[in-house]
Amino acid sequence: GSDGTFALGMLLPHLGFAYQELGQFDKAVEVFEDARKLAPNDPAMVTYLVRAQMAGRNYTQAAETARAARVQHPDDLRLATLESVALRRAGRVDQSVAAMEEYLRRKTDDPEAHVALAQAYMDVNRGPQAVKVLR
Repeated sequence: GSDGTFALGMLLPHLGFAYQELGQFDKAVEVFEDARKLAPNDPAMVTYLVRAQMAGRNYTQAAETARAARVQHPDDLRLATLESVALRRAGRVDQSVAAMEEYLRRKTDDPEAHVALAQAYMDVNRGPQAVKVLR
């Protein structure tokens, strides 16, 4: 019943984290994909999945997973940040920064969005742009 699904939804992330600790990233990704199917509206499940994909060095896949999830959760800063980091690690620096710039355009009143964009600029050695954003 629904109680069993809820319990499984609580247990699966722990199993995923355990696989990740063991360096079994493919198994972790599988578990987090299952967890996401059980809780399709929980953005946390997607962040776990994206982090597991990055831990397994599947940066392009991680960026695509985060991008797709942002359609459903456009205001989720964690997903925007994860997409940006995954793109940077995939070597797609301009797209990495663009993802955070796009998020800030949606959330111009959010101080955290400014800080996140500044961090993205710092991560790609664009210090002057970071300072400008924070002003």
